[in-house]
Amino acid sequence: MGMYTGLRGTIKISNEYKSYFDLVFLDFKSFEEVDLPQKPSTKRFVEDVRNSFIPFGSICYMPDDWVQEVTVKDNNEYYFCCSLKNYNSTIEKFFDFLNEINAEYLLEYLYEESNVSTIYTNTGSYEGNIIRPYLEEENRYHY
Repeated sequence: MGMYTGLRGTIKISNEYKSYFDLVFLDFKSFEEVDLPQKPSTKRFVEDVRNSFIPFGSICYMPDDWVQEVTVKDNNEYYFCCSLKNYNSTIEKFFDFLNEINAEYLLEYLYEESNVSTIYTNTGSYEGNIIRPYLEEENRYHY
């Protein structure tokens, strides 16, 4: 059946990509529907069959504090929280896409059975892990 991987955090993009991200985050389009400029990493991410799970994949088997709404701020900043089965390295392709378009990000990556989140950023403000406290089994997952 497969395990889920959660991804949440903030992305800040340039004005050049704002209209594309607004279509995804505000009009609920997938990245493949918004006709992004076809750079190599962008193309690999858009062609991935699970790309539509970012940013709107349901929150499966993530801690309760992961349930939050997508937020769009006026300063080209987008917050999201999702999970997906990362079979084809969809999340890693998403990071490559963000790097290719020079987006700033601070994203938390959590594998379903782990109590350790990994934080990814390209702004230099933080690198490392978040250790999650042990949670009672009945409180571990959000259904």
